[in-house]
Amino acid sequence: MKVLDLGCGIGGSSRLLSSEFGCNTIGIDITEENCRAAVELSKLVGLYERTEYRVGDATELPFDNDSIGVVWTEHVQMNIEDKTKFYSEIYRVLKKGGKLVFHDVFKDGNEEIYFPVHWASDSSLNYLSNKSEACQLFHSLIFN
Repeated sequence: MKVLDLGCGIGGSSRLLSSEFGCNTIGIDITEENCRAAVELSKLVGLYERTEYRVGDATELPFDNDSIGVVWTEHVQMNIEDKTKFYSEIYRVLKKGGKLVFHDVFKDGNEEIYFPVHWASDSSLNYLSNKSEACQLFHSLIFN
């Protein structure tokens, strides 16, 4: 099975998935230094053959339609301004019956955020969406 670790950082999740489940993972991160570190760490722990890392934009994925079995993403959406493009790309590359597995931060309503937070030093860098907007977007992508 091919697993895409979207917003992989230095590849911890992709290495864990490859180690625990024997799958091949491809990590995509916008930061070149993260990808270089992920490759070196995979070599150190003997997972280089089952992991791959590429610099890329989560809103323009370099994969064919219906080509990925699982998309895994953690703490990424709050860094993406265009949520529709982000989730549309995920659904575009997922195989029919594929799975999106994510762990992320959402706000509940219009609550105030006190900066800095781990994804943004100030409000100009904050793209956190609220739960109801995310649910509406998921519903529109899945059922339309």
